Amino acid sequence: MSTRWIRAGRATAGLFIFALALVAGASQACIHVPTEYREAVTERTKQALLFHDGTNAHLVIGTQVAAAKKLPEHFSWVLPLPSLPSRYAEADAFLFEELYRATEPPRPSFGGLRGKNAPKAGAFSGGVGIEVHTPVTVGRYEIRPVQVLRERAGDELNRWLTGSGYAPVPASMQQYYLRPGAVFLAVKVRNPGGENAKLKPLHIVYRSEQVAMPLKFAEKSGIFDVLLYTFTPQPLRPTHFAAHRVMGLPSVSIRPGGSTPLLARITGNRQGYLTRFTGYRFNTPGRLVRTLRTDPSLPAPPTRLSGGATHSAKHWRTASIRVTKPLVIR
Repeated sequence: MSTRWIRAGRATAGLFIFALALVAGASQACIHVPTEYREAVTERTKQALLFHDGTNAHLVIGTQVAAAKKLPEHFSWVLPLPSLPSRYAEADAFLFEELYRATEPPRPSFGGLRGKNAPKAGAFSGGVGIEVHTPVTVGRYEIRPVQVLRERAGDELNRWLTGSGYAPVPASMQQYYLRPGAVFLAVKVRNPGGENAKLKPLHIVYRSEQVAMPLKFAEKSGIFDVLLYTFTPQPLRPTHFAAHRVMGLPSVSIRPGGSTPLLARITGNRQGYLTRFTGYRFNTPGRLVRTLRTDPSLPAPPTRLSGGATHSAKHWRTASIRVTKPLVIR
């Protein structure tokens, strides 16, 4: 199966995996629907996968929505990122199912891409404090990056969001993410069809020195649970993210060519450790995401060398075997 990329920059194979799933209750705070649509839209499962290649962060997000009657012709959400993305693609529909199965206990211990319709360089100003970039269409997704030019751009951001059919972002949610160079992705889904829609995951690549889960941005998402996965060169302690109120299971040794071929494509056929972390009932007393000091994050693993090269041999072991269905480069 080939992957069709919509590209605006350079990126390489993944080195550091960090994943999450937000399992939301009957709340539609994150989902924006047309004002004329009167039915309640619930976000049954919001999932994401994040990994680092030593230069760029890779975020894969997926969600499932439902309504009592037919879903609206389009709905949307907003996602904060630290920088302007360089490329987008729809990921394999079964990626998150594979991650969950791989971390089900008990587990044994074994001791550049191109696509058509690339985004144009053009953008137009949304005001003094923001820059609204050219929209990109990837499958059912229409993505409009809104880049922050100054810290005090929150009002201009909200004026653009409300004028474009999105709900405004409260100042308390903006504060942690509103930095010059940061981006708020306005993502719209068209023609979901029926009463339920399970969308293909959306893969976003952007420049960052670390991999972070935007958990603090879920302040208005109602009550939800978190499933968070990491793929690292060494196993992580179950208490690694205890400060973020998520606890882990023992790390599972992953070898390419085994039961995780989709993960192997993403990690570049590497051997590492997959760990599942779980947190429950966020945004209830004692578990409010707005009280977290930071988002859960992991730094990029390689040590950078002269000439832009990276040294990852001491961090990762790469198997010599080939993945059964390698990622097709076109």
